[in-house]
Amino acid sequence: MSAAAASLLFVLAAATGAVLRAQLGSLNDRTADDRTADDRAADPTADDRLPGRLAFPLGTLIANLAASFALGAAQGLDGTAQAVIGAALLGALSTWSTLANEIHQRWRNDARRHAWAVLAISLVGGISLAWIGLRVAPQ
Repeated sequence: MSAAAASLLFVLAAATGAVLRAQLGSLNDRTADDRTADDRAADPTADDRLPGRLAFPLGTLIANLAASFALGAAQGLDGTAQAVIGAALLGALSTWSTLANEIHQRWRNDARRHAWAVLAISLVGGISLAWIGLRVAPQ
């Protein structure tokens, strides 16, 4: 593959990862204030646990966990494919800086158990899924 073709693939993969990340980010926007009457009836104390913009960062977790698995699975690919998928697509999809900010917001707002839960799920889940990805990677 030519350098120009590889560069184009790299840019397209990065753009795709960024679009996927933005779409997943919309899952983070559901807050305690956005809950429906049915949600409140099912769990009336949830508003106390998740004030305002501190709803669970589902989109961020999905992006990071999926990227961890896929990065592990991409290890069996050749160098160009690994760079395009690993650095471009998955680098744009994953968002550790957003995760750090979300954990910091929870910590600062005294939702420390929630902050620890998000951190634990991200770290344990990410490492575990990367390891599973390595096991299923083509040899």
